[in-house]
Amino acid sequence: MYYAGISGGEFLAGIVILVLSTVVFVAAFWPNRQYKDVERGMSPKPGKRSRIGRYRDGTPPVVAEPPSMTPAEAGFVALDCGPSDMTLATIVDLAARGYLYIVEYQELAIPRSTIVVVVRKRPGPECDEVERELLNLFQTPGAAEASAFVSARPFDARYFRSQLLGTGVAKLGAPTARASGLRRSISQRLGAFVFRRAVEDHEWFDRWHEAVVSAGALMLVGGAVAWVVAAIGWFAGYISHFWMIVFGIAALAGAATFAGTEGRSADGSVAHDQALGFRRFLVEGSQNADPRRLSRYAGWAVALDCVDEWARSLDGLTEKGAVEEMAPWLTSTERNLAAWSDVADVIRHLRARIHAEDSSDDSSDPLPPLRAGWNGTPSSWPEDKARPGG
Repeated sequence: MYYAGISGGEFLAGIVILVLSTVVFVAAFWPNRQYKDVERGMSPKPGKRSRIGRYRDGTPPVVAEPPSMTPAEAGFVALDCGPSDMTLATIVDLAARGYLYIVEYQELAIPRSTIVVVVRKRPGPECDEVERELLNLFQTPGAAEASAFVSARPFDARYFRSQLLGTGVAKLGAPTARASGLRRSISQRLGAFVFRRAVEDHEWFDRWHEAVVSAGALMLVGGAVAWVVAAIGWFAGYISHFWMIVFGIAALAGAATFAGTEGRSADGSVAHDQALGFRRFLVEGSQNADPRRLSRYAGWAVALDCVDEWARSLDGLTEKGAVEEMAPWLTSTERNLAAWSDVADVIRHLRARIHAEDSSDDSSDPLPPLRAGWNGTPSSWPEDKARPGG
């Protein structure tokens, strides 16, 4: 202690910081778990206990049916997909199930093509809470767009309708939002809801794991700042090099926590393997699938990051021209949707354009939490523009 130029109290404080850093580091790498006595992707039978052990890496078996979760939940538990991808997967899935249309057209004075969401019908009883609130929001044209975006780029419903009629597309429904101007709080609220449901309702992840990640971030930032201050103090002769060592170790331990495990429970590993098993079906095992059924899994392909592979599977299963019949939810005035690879291109463009405009930031007037309900959210579109015929 005297060699380091510190007092006994300072030494004890430094040791406490190092011990806490070690505890957070170890907790961050607490192994994911799985059931030991059942096949991967399967839960124990009701009333039967199963041993739980460390999760074994490997390839889960192919699952030919969508697991009992939403595409957004599947993307989160399997690939830790971000909030905007959860929103995108939900929109595409709702479109493939007949609730929405997705339309690509060329907006006036805009260099890139615009993606517009069009409402077909109200939420049905099979919709879960996320889907129902998103559809409720879309029921009011313009309510899903940020007000700053609407002010910068007013929507011209007459021009939109004329573009569709010019290509022979019949009346679809009520246009409700452009992807590039969608409120960013939609994805923020949706992502937070999916995360909470995965942790609290499904219990797929340890509740304390979020606190560990937060502590790791605090250690990284706080430790780095404290190390800089300690280095300046040491250089000036006011502080011992002991504190540079302590804060340096704390910052490194905090950075290492980001490479830790997800903190999955055994039930979480079942969901993880089911989602990845269904991804394998979309990518590998769909050669003998019913193409009509496979075409309805567009939202799942988005969530599980395999849109191109899903499209290639469908191109190998269907004849040219099948897209128009099997994907009536997608329309484009800018390209010929002759093959499923063209559908993949539109989805890729949609992913690039969602929340793309800076004016889609609605942090000054965000949506309430999803469980508070989005029905009745006011629209920034003028009433005459909100009506397609107005």
